[in-house]
Amino acid sequence: MNESKQSLLSSTINLIFRDARIIIIVWGVCILVAVIAALVTPKTYEAKSTLLVKFGREYVYRTETGDQRSIAPQRAGMGEAINSEVQILASRDLKEQVIEAVGIDRLYPDAADADVPLEDAIEEMQEALDIRSIEDSSIINLYFRHKSPELAAETLNKLVDLFKAKRLDVYRDSDVSFFKGESTRLTAILRETEADFVTFKADNEIFELPEQTNLLVERRNRLSTGLADSEIAISELREKYVALAGQLVQLPKTIVFYTEANKGQMLDEARSQLFALRLEEKQLLGTYREDSKAVTNVRNKIEQLNEFLSSQDNDVSGQRIRTGPNEVYQTLQAEQLSVETELFTMEARRNAILLQMEEVESEINRMASLNSKYDEMARDVENNRRALQAQSSNLSDAQAFAALDDQNKTNIRVVQSAVPPNLAMGMSRTAKVLLSVPLGLLAGVLVALFLNMFATIVAEPITIERKSELDVLATIDRSD
Repeated sequence: MNESKQSLLSSTINLIFRDARIIIIVWGVCILVAVIAALVTPKTYEAKSTLLVKFGREYVYRTETGDQRSIAPQRAGMGEAINSEVQILASRDLKEQVIEAVGIDRLYPDAADADVPLEDAIEEMQEALDIRSIEDSSIINLYFRHKSPELAAETLNKLVDLFKAKRLDVYRDSDVSFFKGESTRLTAILRETEADFVTFKADNEIFELPEQTNLLVERRNRLSTGLADSEIAISELREKYVALAGQLVQLPKTIVFYTEANKGQMLDEARSQLFALRLEEKQLLGTYREDSKAVTNVRNKIEQLNEFLSSQDNDVSGQRIRTGPNEVYQTLQAEQLSVETELFTMEARRNAILLQMEEVESEINRMASLNSKYDEMARDVENNRRALQAQSSNLSDAQAFAALDDQNKTNIRVVQSAVPPNLAMGMSRTAKVLLSVPLGLLAGVLVALFLNMFATIVAEPITIERKSELDVLATIDRSD
């Protein structure tokens, strides 16, 4: 085994020395190609910019309907948001804007002479632009390669600026003109429904239907109570009237006051009173004047007694009877008349209450018939008012978002702007030339081995032994 290894090594060394010319030529060609490539191939510079994506209003969903524009959870996770930003950065129209802004003649002068210069330029930019998002973070790294370090940095910064402007348009949902139009339209509808509602209430003498209905029901209840009280009072008065009528039937209309036999006694009493009054008159005249009230009263009584005595007959035989109206009968009759008057008044009141109840009931029925239309129109007014309030809120939000958009307020922050790189990409020219030395030598050896594999003569003893399975006893050098 050791002999085989030594033989193989010996054969390889012999091959190298025997085919040294070929190996040196291939080696030299490789070094020459590496030197030419290092000199001819232009340097490529890579500019870098870093962006931070913050969670902003772009990722929040706001409902477009309802009393208020309620805020819902985010549209997607942060990973999906980063992917969306990457897609915007890689969009074709963004590259077109960057190429137009920087200038296709400056950026890709070779593409400017092509049949479709913009397409070639976009394709070259696609190959030169590298967008990388860092996993589990909100960072996006941008890389752009170009022959000019200054142009690489300028192009990348222009890409970032145009990207921020483009994403504002992509996420813009503050359509102020639309919400203004909706607010104007809903305002007109609300005014029309309110005017119709006011006209309806005025035509039907309605102010607030529920309150009016409640007042009418309360009035009907009060009238019902008054009617019940009137019916009770009428019933009581009728019973009282019947009772008084029964008592009047049992009483005489006239009664005997006195007989003539008693007349003399009455006259004697009258004369005694007259005598006493005259004595009182004399006593009063001693103290008061004649025109005083006390004297006047006594004289009036004296005059009355004189008239009574002069009107009476001095006959005291007692044969005639004096009669007159029964005061009890007259009192009951007067009370019956009072009850009858009160009964008439109470019945008139009851009739008035019945008439009022009929009017109130009719009004309640009228209100009930208008209730459905009233509620419908009231709902229309309220719904239109709520819709207008919602659109006003939408308009306010839209105006706020539009103001932010106008100020280029975005949730993208530039962590690091691109600066012209100092070092080119890849190995330096010296490193490339130095690397070509061993690689060229290896290539020369491989070429020599390849040529020997397809050669028509056998140059090595080990090859003869391997193919013939016989030992080589000696070798003879070939003479030139």
